[in-house]
Amino acid sequence: MVLGAQKKKQIDSIPLLKWYFELFSNSLFIDSSKILIIGYGFNDQHINQLLVRAVCLCGLRIHIVNPGSFENFKKKGFDDPIKQQQFLKLLPAVDGYYEATLSEIFPLLYDDHDGFNLPSIVSRSIAWEQIKKNFFGDS
Repeated sequence: MVLGAQKKKQIDSIPLLKWYFELFSNSLFIDSSKILIIGYGFNDQHINQLLVRAVCLCGLRIHIVNPGSFENFKKKGFDDPIKQQQFLKLLPAVDGYYEATLSEIFPLLYDDHDGFNLPSIVSRSIAWEQIKKNFFGDS
């Protein structure tokens, strides 16, 4: 995880992070690809720039998991006009918006295995069913 200012500079200075960023970038530029975004606030210009380019050049479609309403999400404001402009360019590419937290999507479900209460890795939430259907194409 890269924190703080100058993230792109940090990424470029560490070979492993640079390689991960290149993998991420390359995956966005595959025709008709999709991305499921969870926990990203659209504040990183280098990421937004990639997303906008992939939307414009390759038809990237975006699905977002966010605890707030889509109406409030669309009204998100940025102090930086470049970030605001990038965000507005991404909105038309949003094919799915799932108003949920991760704990709502993947609630802790416990199964009794040989007398032990173990968390289940299978989610049975309505939000997860919507994501599976809309993003992964599962019915």
